[in-house]
Amino acid sequence: MGDVKYVLLWEVSGRSLRHEVMHNELFIGRLPRGISKNVKEYTPFQVYIYYPLTNEAYPTGYESLTVSRLHAKLVIEGSSVLIKDHGLHGEGSKNGLIVNGERLPRGGSARLSPGSTFKLGYLGPLFTLLVKTPLGDAISLIENVPTHLPKTLANELAKEGSVKVLATSGNEALVIPIGFGERRLSDYLVRTERVSNDVRRSKTLRTLLCRIFDAIELIMQGERESYVNVLRELSLDVFKNAINELSDNKLKEEYAWLVKQVDNIDYVDEETLLTRLRRLRKMIEDIMNISI
Repeated sequence: MGDVKYVLLWEVSGRSLRHEVMHNELFIGRLPRGISKNVKEYTPFQVYIYYPLTNEAYPTGYESLTVSRLHAKLVIEGSSVLIKDHGLHGEGSKNGLIVNGERLPRGGSARLSPGSTFKLGYLGPLFTLLVKTPLGDAISLIENVPTHLPKTLANELAKEGSVKVLATSGNEALVIPIGFGERRLSDYLVRTERVSNDVRRSKTLRTLLCRIFDAIELIMQGERESYVNVLRELSLDVFKNAINELSDNKLKEEYAWLVKQVDNIDYVDEETLLTRLRRLRKMIEDIMNISI
């Protein structure tokens, strides 16, 4: 693997778990039947970290019906980490891969850096990539840009003053990094970077877009508690401000409608909500295609 060592961080039932990456190629997901025969105490819905080179598999402690077999593939080449939406046959997973708040095209790939997050579908586990340094595991965040992190890590960083927690749901939290430079917290070296207003707004809108995707899928799956939590998150000030910075009044009106529904969610027709969410998604996609 060279001199760079990577660590995966995730959370299960309020416990923060880690795994130091051992080889240049690995998969994360449920295991195919042929591989599962060689795994001790195999459970069919367990999400594993699997190394094809050595045929080793490590349980994450997370069980899921929505995570595909060999859901994501990571390939490490020196300081470069590539992640691919893989699935059983390499053509993509059933429920998709979300990287840094952006849902990849089916079978698509993206580059990861320290602090990058990836989620196995809209109901799957959230992983954070860290890089080992002599001072501890480093995580890079962007000032004033919303980022999803495992809830335990987010709470630790909040106590130290590196982030502000905006919302929590399940085992993850939405945070806003604050301050600038490098800070040490326990085993973490937090690097916070400044970016231009255009980049900040683009990244915020991508996070918003991803959560709209999640809300749509959760409504269709009948996961009421989960989609209500996502809708509450969509109405946070950080997203309101990003929308208000744009010059599209129709988009502002559509978003304002959605925000109003959050307080009266028990009386909103789900079909109407789906229609308006899809419309909002399309409007944001069109804006981003123009501005990026």
